[in-house]
Amino acid sequence: MGLDIKKLTPQERYELVGKLIEEIKLRKYSYQTGKAYISVVKRFLKSRKTPREFLLSYSNKSRSTMRDVYFALKFFYENVLNEKFDESLPLAKKDLKLPVVLSRGEISKVIEVTTNIKRKLVLMCLYYAGLRLDEVRNLKWQDIDFDRDVIHIKKLKVKRKELCSCILN
Repeated sequence: MGLDIKKLTPQERYELVGKLIEEIKLRKYSYQTGKAYISVVKRFLKSRKTPREFLLSYSNKSRSTMRDVYFALKFFYENVLNEKFDESLPLAKKDLKLPVVLSRGEISKVIEVTTNIKRKLVLMCLYYAGLRLDEVRNLKWQDIDFDRDVIHIKKLKVKRKELCSCILN
């Protein structure tokens, strides 16, 4: 590969991270993805290891962490350095696990014993309205239409621009 990671000065590493941030912003990646990629690339540049050595240093971590590190390095090489990322490690797929589903009684009991009103409201929105945690976090008072019994969700995980309405009953 063209760039020798081992010979980079701290200033050059800083500039590369700046370019990485620009590329993440241009592609409108989520805040969490950007934060994760930046963290991985900073550690990679500081380590002065080859991509393969760096990936191997994560071999004792979870499959999910390995995939995150791999894709962060791949993004960095292909979009910041404009180089082909030659590593082709077999990416293990996640084990499929069945979710634990609570009964209606168990859900009611969890909500009933919650004394903090904010937490109780969050639990009720998660369960009764079927919202994701991030959707509940971003909910504003004006998003709730009490006359029509509707909650308007403006930010969706699937990145659609139209509004999603959840019925309150």
